[in-house]
Amino acid sequence: AGTSVTFTAVPTNGGASPSYQWKVNGGNVGTNSTTFTTSTLTNTQVVTCVLTSNAACASPTTATSNSITMIVNPVVVPSVSISANPGNTICSGTSVTFTAVPTNGGASPSYQWKVNGGNVGTNSTTFTTSTLTNTQVVTCVLTSNAACASPTTATSNSITMIVVSGLASVTSVTPNSGFVGASITIKGIRFATATSVQIGLGTTSLITVSGDTMITMNVPVGSTTGIVRVTNICGTNVSGPTYTVTSTSSSLSLTFLIEGYYSSGTTMSPVLFNLGLNPTPTACDSVTVQLRQAATPGVVDFSASGIVNSSGNINLSYPGAVNGNSYYIVVNHRNAVQTWSNSIAFSAATTYNFRTAASQAFGSNQVQVALGVWAMYSGDLNPQDEIIDILDQGVIDNDIFNFAGGYVVSDLNGDGFVDIVDQSIVDNNISNFIGSVHP
Repeated sequence: AGTSVTFTAVPTNGGASPSYQWKVNGGNVGTNSTTFTTSTLTNTQVVTCVLTSNAACASPTTATSNSITMIVNPVVVPSVSISANPGNTICSGTSVTFTAVPTNGGASPSYQWKVNGGNVGTNSTTFTTSTLTNTQVVTCVLTSNAACASPTTATSNSITMIVVSGLASVTSVTPNSGFVGASITIKGIRFATATSVQIGLGTTSLITVSGDTMITMNVPVGSTTGIVRVTNICGTNVSGPTYTVTSTSSSLSLTFLIEGYYSSGTTMSPVLFNLGLNPTPTACDSVTVQLRQAATPGVVDFSASGIVNSSGNINLSYPGAVNGNSYYIVVNHRNAVQTWSNSIAFSAATTYNFRTAASQAFGSNQVQVALGVWAMYSGDLNPQDEIIDILDQGVIDNDIFNFAGGYVVSDLNGDGFVDIVDQSIVDNNISNFIGSVHP
């Protein structure tokens, strides 16, 4: 389409001064000329020419030419997309294969691969290299030979490479001694792609990576005195500072659900992962779990924080001093009602599951989210005053009005937006006079 075409008439017995009438689909076009030029033809249009002869004794005086039926191909716009295998985040020296997928490339398109704008590779749908460096950008230019391609070239999406130069290097751990479950800060370099940390015999993927130089976490269950090892995309460091486990600990395997985050079955949405705040696919949210004395519930003997996963499970460690004593387990979450367990006796390995029955919470203070499945109430926002009321409703309403989103306390269902879904949870719990219940 859009191509200029010139039609030429060759008369026979036209006389000294014949005249010509060009026609498209029977309608008059052009001028009285042996040629007719146009670039506006469409598919299946028919071009003819009527000759009027002034030759002596011409009979008849007019003649219609043969007809030409046009085949007009539409203009096509070529494009090309590229992908990288195993991806754009690699360890230095890793072989990466880039693959181009053309659209409207024609029967024999050509390809020019580029790194940072410079030509590389061959005329192929793939380009393989193991010499890429950090931040280099890979693209591909397609040259199409498809009929009516306009333009004939197209540049692909760009892939910016993240190339890690080697294993993580751990320079410090603060504090460098303590009990299992303690909060620690690890510093070093090449942490951006870190997926797990090992201390002695204990390993965890529930870590918070800050840039390329810092990790915060809790010493994982099972840890023993040993080197702090960080696993990144290149592997695991073999040397580094030592963390000393100083005391015997008591582990708590705790299971609970949060009403707003409830998904289906016995699972919750992995909120931290979905919002890009934690690389672990099952990371739901941060909680703090207190142990309060059974005899004097106002006293908090111990507290530990961590990340509950999407199955509602969290493993926490407390000093060995808890063994043989009775405590209330108190779960604190940023937008849920503080929920207490019944008083239970602790051992070296204690298990407690809020999810199985309302009565697992003190005062049966839970909501049923599915048959036989129970969850902590959502909606106690700011201030967290142990009751869901109009103050919490006001926070939600204000954030809806301001189109708030992201990791905000008013996003009760964790989808990254504050909207009527969150509002309905608060409104329902206000109408049911929901608040914390404890001794």
